[in-house]
Formats: sequence, structure tokens, C-alpha cells
Amino acid sequence: MFELPPVPSAPASRKRFDSEPPTRQKNVTASVYQSLISVFDAMTPAQRMEFIDMAAHYGLLDANARRDFVALVALYPQLWAADRTQVHELVERLAAKSTKKR
Repeated sequence: MFELPPVPSAPASRKRFDSEPPTRQKNVTASVYQSLISVFDAMTPAQRMEFIDMAAHYGLLDANARRDFVALVALYPQLWAADRTQVHELVERLAAKSTKKR
């Protein structure tokens, strides 16, 4: 077995990289992602897939449809599987309707 040569040291005068200072918006985005990861970690794999499926439609909704969506999400955990399927279908219809208005 042979040894690799040592890593050469960088000259002291040279910077490793220039990084732009963090902005408030970047910090807010990172905080949102961290919160989402902690929520995601607490879910089962099936819950994660339901969450992703529902969230995928959220961006397509107009303001009124988002309000209806939030009301449905509040009820979602108490629903039976068949009712959850109907909620998914309703959200898809809301998204389609919102997209047509744009």
C-alpha cells in the first residue's frame, strides 16, 4: 500500500472563496425549510406522500381556492380514506378552475 502525498497548503494571502453575506430573505427561506423538514420527519412515509400530493396543488390555487384548501386541510386528519380521496379530487378541481382564471 502506498501513501498519498500531503495536501499542499494554500498561500495565506489567498482567500478560499468570496461569499455574499446572508440576507434576511435567505434566512427566512432556510428557516421555513428547516420547519418543513421537522414536520416531514414526524410523518410516516404514507403521510409524506399525501402531504406532497396536496402541496403540489397549492401553488396552482388562486386566493379563494387557497382559503377553501386550508379549510379542507384542517378537516383532513379526521377523514376516512374514501373521504380523503374525495378531498384530493376536489383540490384537483380547484386547481384546474384556478388555472383557467389566470
